[in-house]
Amino acid sequence: MIWAYINYPNPHVTIHENPTCAQIMCHNKQTGRLVYLNPETLTGELRKFESKFYRFGASKENNDMWLKVDFANLEIEKGVVRDVIHYLGRHYRPLSNLEAATHCEQ
Repeated sequence: MIWAYINYPNPHVTIHENPTCAQIMCHNKQTGRLVYLNPETLTGELRKFESKFYRFGASKENNDMWLKVDFANLEIEKGVVRDVIHYLGRHYRPLSNLEAATHCEQ
């Protein structure tokens, strides 16, 4: 399982391979958005990203998002994050062509 943090105003995506990383809790605000991606939710959630269901903007409600990605395979999980970035980049220029950085490794 990995966690990925998406920030819109300061466009970047950070992957946390270590689920106990202190940075995950540091950025996990009460009003933050969290999307769970696993084999059961993937198709529906990718459709939401594709249809712009999840909106991004400069307001505190829409400026970032956490993804909790669990496929029991690190390479698949990173691929899912790349897919999400791809869909977001279609609608939000600052998020297009981003490469996810890895903060902590397993």
